Amino acid sequence: MATVSWRSLDERVRIPSKWVTLIGEKWLTDTGETLEYWRVEKADSVIVLPLQGDYFICLPPTFRVGVQRAAVDFPGGQVLPNTPPGQWCRKF
Repeated sequence: MATVSWRSLDERVRIPSKWVTLIGEKWLTDTGETLEYWRVEKADSVIVLPLQGDYFICLPPTFRVGVQRAAVDFPGGQVLPNTPPGQWCRKF
């Protein structure tokens, strides 16, 4: 298997917020092409799937800007760093 060696040229922008950091970078590929690369860094998160017997409890679909259509939305949130799943998820 060939080794791909890309090289970071520059971090163009870093936009931090409480929930996510958006990072724009410039990379040089192994073929000499210069690319813009965007990535996010974020904390771990959890999606909650509410159950009643054998059924999921779902609210009616809501319009979601990111996907430009109505979609089912489940409750969720961030997970505290270094917290084992058993401490933030349990069955009642």
